[in-house]
Amino acid sequence: MAGKTGTAQTHNLSAGERGDYTAASWKLRDHSLFMAFVPFDNPRYAAATIVEHGGFGAAVAAPLIRDTLLFLYDRQKALAALGAFEQSIGGTPDERLARKTAAWRSANGLPPRTSTTA
Repeated sequence: MAGKTGTAQTHNLSAGERGDYTAASWKLRDHSLFMAFVPFDNPRYAAATIVEHGGFGAAVAAPLIRDTLLFLYDRQKALAALGAFEQSIGGTPDERLARKTAAWRSANGLPPRTSTTA
């Protein structure tokens, strides 16, 4: 794979704001960009992404494209990487949604969801 990262600033950073972008307010974080093609010696596929407020391009956008293009060549490895990533952020989308739904229902005095609860 060959590619190029990029970062688009959302505002002019002061010296105190540089460094750990995750500490900054979400709306002030830079946009993360990455474009790539594979294979590098005879390109067949190209992909690009912009992750709004994602920060440095190599930190967020590049891994996204890497894993997307990996899926074309090694599906099992790509799915294993996806599984590891999902666990690092709290589970699959369905698992995270179920926890959020349960918390919302509890906070609003509703009984836990069952298979017959709509």
